[in-house]
Amino acid sequence: MLSATREHLGRALFRRVAGPDGPANRARIHDTPGPRWFGPERPIRVVHGDASMFVGGLRALLLQSLHPLAMAAVAAHSGFRGDPWGRLQRTSTFLAVTTYGTAADAQEAVDQVRAIHERVRGTTAAGSPTTPPTRTC
Repeated sequence: MLSATREHLGRALFRRVAGPDGPANRARIHDTPGPRWFGPERPIRVVHGDASMFVGGLRALLLQSLHPLAMAAVAAHSGFRGDPWGRLQRTSTFLAVTTYGTAADAQEAVDQVRAIHERVRGTTAAGSPTTPPTRTC
């Protein structure tokens, strides 16, 4: 009984976090042959594959919400208010691709996010211009 309940809850959570394209994305990410950034033995794959990742992800979002400039940028440049579940689904797909996907797919995902972030501009409440963080690598 507990196993069936656990399976049901796991499927429901996956549908919500991964969205309608979740099964197809999972197959593409895991089944496409090619080199990966991280091998199966790497800690990032172990951590991201554990159910505690949901708790850690929520904690990370809460921590981010404490940074006023980060939240101002999210409020001004993100469509999360109109589609919060879609935003979560895109974020979870990004994490899955960069952790488990092919190196080529992971790099493409990173390049897309960087291109979006490069366009983000704004001004603080004190009138100081903001710019994206400088890349160090």
